[in-house]
Amino acid sequence: MQNPTEQSQEQAHPQTEQQAKITQTDQNPNGEFPPHIAYLDVSLRVQKAFMLIEKYKMHSPEGIMMSPQDKNNAPTFSEKMAMFSWLTLFFTFWYYLFTGMWRKGLVIMGVGVFLAIAFESFTPSKYMVEKYFIATCIYALISIAFNILWAKTAFYDRYRTIVKKEVFWW
Repeated sequence: MQNPTEQSQEQAHPQTEQQAKITQTDQNPNGEFPPHIAYLDVSLRVQKAFMLIEKYKMHSPEGIMMSPQDKNNAPTFSEKMAMFSWLTLFFTFWYYLFTGMWRKGLVIMGVGVFLAIAFESFTPSKYMVEKYFIATCIYALISIAFNILWAKTAFYDRYRTIVKKEVFWW
């Protein structure tokens, strides 16, 4: 049984623990609160990725690769996989276009077109089949590497768009 003073204190402060954490950690110097992740209109998987991004204070100084601010407090492999977007790996710029990040989607499409034109123009396809095959394999490996890069940063880009309200091309 609770003490009467404990009951009156609970009634006077009906805040839940989650609300208390929100007010302690998410308040900026202006006294305004960013939209909390739990109340965003996104899927649970995206919410989990956003929570991990905030937990490890991920940032992307150059806009390419996200990394934790504290190198000693890095996410585990399973947490890294929770921040990996399989849709982006397979659909690359289409994912960015349909999730509202059309600027970055256009940049990704431009990079892909540039790579395709560069490899096609410098490939001796008319002369030797072996060199054409090797150049095609190199192009495929570079494309896969870029797709993995975009897939690793997709949730951070959504975090920047939805939570931070940033507009970006890269």
